[in-house]
Amino acid sequence: MSFGDLANDKVVVVRQNGDRYENVAASVQRGKIFFEADQAVIDVGDQIHQTTPAGVTVFIVEDPCYYNALGGIPAHYQSRVRRQDAPATTSPMGFGNVTMGDNSRVNINTTDNSTNIINKDSVFNELREKMIAELTDEDVKSQALALVDELESADSEEGTTGAISKLMNLGAQVVTIASPFLPAIMKLVTG
Repeated sequence: MSFGDLANDKVVVVRQNGDRYENVAASVQRGKIFFEADQAVIDVGDQIHQTTPAGVTVFIVEDPCYYNALGGIPAHYQSRVRRQDAPATTSPMGFGNVTMGDNSRVNINTTDNSTNIINKDSVFNELREKMIAELTDEDVKSQALALVDELESADSEEGTTGAISKLMNLGAQVVTIASPFLPAIMKLVTG
């Protein structure tokens, strides 16, 4: 069975520039029309007319979906269409939100009146546990743990930022471990 054997419908392709392709062998399906590319050229907004016993149905091409020849399959269109009397489809806006960490949220066209409660002990304890588990250099580990103690006892923003600066100077591995905790630590200091 060849590609042409599946094209049991005859359609007329009407381009936006006025060009017409008559008697195009096609396969008309719900939302799609398939036909070989050597019969007609189409683009977004062109019309495809199908005559049936019920009358002429006009389809609007939303996406031509051209495919090059491959193996025994000739170059063809698998056009995504809609009936002219149907409302135009709109693609949903493509966006994604990635939220990470405790108390993460996304607010769109709204005001966030929530309150985040951060347990000071748990932030520093989790940071210590992570450093103990992941730091392999004992010297760096002891310096990092001492700086976590300094961070925990800091009573001003200057003391906190100074301890954070020293912590970050210990190297990339310490930065990688400590970075996720820094927003919570700064929130504790700035309130």
